[in-house]
Amino acid sequence: MVTAVPNICTATINLIKATSLAFLMTVKEITAVAKIEAAYGYNYIEAYLDIWIIYFLVCIIVERMFKMLETRLKIYKSAA
Repeated sequence: MVTAVPNICTATINLIKATSLAFLMTVKEITAVAKIEAAYGYNYIEAYLDIWIIYFLVCIIVERMFKMLETRLKIYKSAA
């Protein structure tokens, strides 16, 4: 488990980033909502900036949680 945590963290962050691709499959997620709302007033820059901030914050939070888990599990790592 100790050696798998960094890979699990990378996979989780990649899944979060890949949710924007779900819009192509007609899943209404954050990118789809931003595109629809931006179309009303042609505020695409603001919409994409908002999306970037949200994804950035979510990825930072997930990364910090996995870092705390990794430091907590480090005591179980064998000293080889």
